[in-house]
Amino acid sequence: MASAPLPLEASPIAFGTDGWRGILGVDITVERLLPVAAAAARELESSAPADLRSREVVIG
Repeated sequence: MASAPLPLEASPIAFGTDGWRGILGVDITVERLLPVAAAAARELESSAPADLRSREVVIG
């Protein structure tokens, strides 16, 4: 049974309850990851309590 070829054009970034899914190196690249990581860091910074003592973040 032959499988269909993988699409090698990047799909739009779409987030859902299962996160960001895609083909590594096509949909998920450093160039696409950096703006997402920067936005996540800004969101964490703006929503952190004023008396926060630790700046560690665990992502799973």
